Amino acid sequence: INIDTSGNVGIGISPTKKLTVYGTGAGEATVQIEGEGGADPYINFLANNTQHWSLGIDDSDSDKFKLSKHSALGTNDYVTVNTSGNVGIGESNPDHKLEIGGAHSQLKLTDTDDDNYVQMSYSSDYLAFRMNSTSATPVLALNDNRKVGLGSASPSDYLEVNGIDDY
Repeated sequence: INIDTSGNVGIGISPTKKLTVYGTGAGEATVQIEGEGGADPYINFLANNTQHWSLGIDDSDSDKFKLSKHSALGTNDYVTVNTSGNVGIGESNPDHKLEIGGAHSQLKLTDTDDDNYVQMSYSSDYLAFRMNSTSATPVLALNDNRKVGLGSASPSDYLEVNGIDDY
């Protein structure tokens, strides 16, 4: 262990940051945080003595791996991975490989080269798909009455097409 005059600590090397760990073989540069007897092994990040983020294993919640906007796990969990490998974003008990929860859940896929995107959102009224549009009207909407709207967020018929010239 090396400690420089600034208080930086190096394990296996002279430190270049507050903590530097160096190893040459498999597992030799591993940092392990271990909790036992109900202790949550996690890292807490604190910015400007006001904003906390925590990352680690929540022992009291079936050993789920969590990213939380809080000083501890289990409060304001934004991302949860259960021991089956299911990932929840805004969903604490994901039962699918990827599950997005919360009011007005959205998934947006963007091509950053030319800002093309496809967006899927769900509200209590309908499931909507948008493509490269800032319009409130989706390209395609499906409501819970099995009605489909093309260019309509609230179709009144089983298939409603708006914004298309008749031929």
